Amino acid sequence: MVFRIMPVVLAICTLTCSCSIRQTEASLAPANHDIIVYPPAATAVKSQSYSVEVNRAGVFTEKYKDVSYAHFAFSGKADITIDANVDIRSYSLSPESYSIPATVQADKLTFSIDRPRKLVVRINDSERLFIFADPMETNQPKFGDSKVVNIMDFGIDNTGKILETEKIQKAIDTLEKDGVLYLPPGIYQTAALRLKSNMTLYLAGGAVLKGAPSYIHYPLDKIGRRMLMISDCANVTIKGRGIIDGNGAAVRASGQKAHLVTIKGSKDVLVEDVFLRESGSWNTHILYCDRVTFRNIKMINDVALTNTDGFDPDSSNDVLVENSFIYAGDDAMAVKTSGRGGGCSGT
Repeated sequence: MVFRIMPVVLAICTLTCSCSIRQTEASLAPANHDIIVYPPAATAVKSQSYSVEVNRAGVFTEKYKDVSYAHFAFSGKADITIDANVDIRSYSLSPESYSIPATVQADKLTFSIDRPRKLVVRINDSERLFIFADPMETNQPKFGDSKVVNIMDFGIDNTGKILETEKIQKAIDTLEKDGVLYLPPGIYQTAALRLKSNMTLYLAGGAVLKGAPSYIHYPLDKIGRRMLMISDCANVTIKGRGIIDGNGAAVRASGQKAHLVTIKGSKDVLVEDVFLRESGSWNTHILYCDRVTFRNIKMINDVALTNTDGFDPDSSNDVLVENSFIYAGDDAMAVKTSGRGGGCSGT
């Protein structure tokens, strides 16, 4: 088994930076750099601890479980101002190896970045703030493009109030070869889904594929339960700046665990740019697979839940996790050889 981790992979263990602060006169010059601010879901809760501006544009800062986070894309330079709502006595900005200079004025922390970054900020030992500064998207599918199918064409509710598994699965099943199923902004509640070969699932920024709240919606098989299954497939892509949310706390409270994503017996699978959020057990299980790549993933598990591993490559070859952020309640990475015995190799 070959498992590769390419830099930069961030896990909660990177939170080691602490800095003394200097009170300075800080001001931001006008900036004309491009920025995209992704819309929050209708159910998103605004952080009461932090507000964030990038190039003087407000970026919605979401309170999620025990953290807050802000997500945007940019090109050029991003001048970031964090308002902590209280006077800043101390702060940390991680990873420390980036050596990002910052200034403090009363309740505001300011700094600049000139490339995509995934950062962890902590002010006065309060809750963590994650800054997800993505590159601009390239080659994203568009309505009207050949083979791009809008999920809304299937009469789906996108408020998150109605369980729409049957319609979503039908949309997947009826895609033609190399088709793209496009989820525009909205909340799509679903039980267990199965993807198929030669397809792309695209979640636009502001789209949330939300798991149903009870384990009864996730049938049990020999390797467990999960929300999203890719089994015996080839050439499958999941991408976009949206969110796949397993609703893990509710599922666990109903009596059983469920993984967020299982990829089994498959090859040439790419998962790129998306948030993988709140699994009820291991977030992503890769079993008996070849050539599976995760790139620019933002993973936030509920750290109050046990066994919420990040990525679990298992008896698989050529698994690559690249430029990804993992916040997990258990192992960020757990390489396994279930049922195979022997060792594994990796770099």
